[in-house]
Amino acid sequence: MERFDEAIAEINQAYRLDPLSLIINSELGSPYLYRREYDQAMEKYRKALELDPTFTIAIYALAVCYEQKGMYDQAIAEYRRSIYLPGHEACCLLSQSERWHLAGTSIFSHNDQPCRLEYRVVCDASWNTTAARVSGWLGPADVEIELTVDPEHNWRLNGLERPEVVGCIDIDLNFSPSTNLLPIRRLNLAVGEESEVKAAWLRFPSFELEPLSQIYRRVDESTYRYESGGGSFVADLKVDGVGFVTSYPGIWQAETAT
Repeated sequence: MERFDEAIAEINQAYRLDPLSLIINSELGSPYLYRREYDQAMEKYRKALELDPTFTIAIYALAVCYEQKGMYDQAIAEYRRSIYLPGHEACCLLSQSERWHLAGTSIFSHNDQPCRLEYRVVCDASWNTTAARVSGWLGPADVEIELTVDPEHNWRLNGLERPEVVGCIDIDLNFSPSTNLLPIRRLNLAVGEESEVKAAWLRFPSFELEPLSQIYRRVDESTYRYESGGGSFVADLKVDGVGFVTSYPGIWQAETAT
């Protein structure tokens, strides 16, 4: 209790010296987070976000609080919001030996750390994910992820079984909009149709794998309404003739296409 009081006193002193500092405002919530007093922590993180709604450290911390409170829909929405940062991505789609190969490279920053991730997703002829690989680095840490999926949709992450995503058909890379192409091509919805799927969601930056319920509704020839997290996240995605997302409102915009 004494250390907690000392931490609060030190952060409050820093706040009085620089009340507009995003870092200090965000750090006001940290002692409460460590003590699992999530409501108090969330109040502090929200005040930091009043200064800058895009401050990813506070957004991510808020997501952690939601998750610990069991408010998973809100946590998913905040985790997604925490990684939408300036960057670039290039990707392509290839067909080889009755397999589809989605490959790309994402370069962006996360919490002031540079990040470079290369990925390749392999699907069968019916667009069922059979394997995926993500490699690169996030700040000083190397990233090496290998995913395999058997015909019964049992998933392994770096060789370890992941029973929580058994039955999932699609991989969803949290850091890239490219994998929205997979259910779009697999479902082949007519205009006005919708379908609910459950994807294996590779979260960023933890690179943990978990199920994520999603709904795709085809609004017109080039627009899909996407929902996840029980409707806590909704976006109208613009796609090209191949199925690549060309516009993810407020998150991602294609610069060139071939």
